[in-house]
Amino acid sequence: MEKAQELMLDRLRSTGHLLLVHWIVDARVLPLTGDEVHDAFLALVPTRLKHVKSLTEPEYRLDLFEKI
Repeated sequence: MEKAQELMLDRLRSTGHLLLVHWIVDARVLPLTGDEVHDAFLALVPTRLKHVKSLTEPEYRLDLFEKI
């Protein structure tokens, strides 16, 4: 996960936006849940990303970030 985060952030321009959208229903066969992925990016706030918007519905989660 950390390697994927680094690759995405290295390619994202300053003040560029990163939109994460994940299915959050029970997905036991996946290595990470959608919530775990989003929480990993939230951990980069406020040093590398600004959290702009969040939306959680029964089946999916959306988080918008801006690179700082």
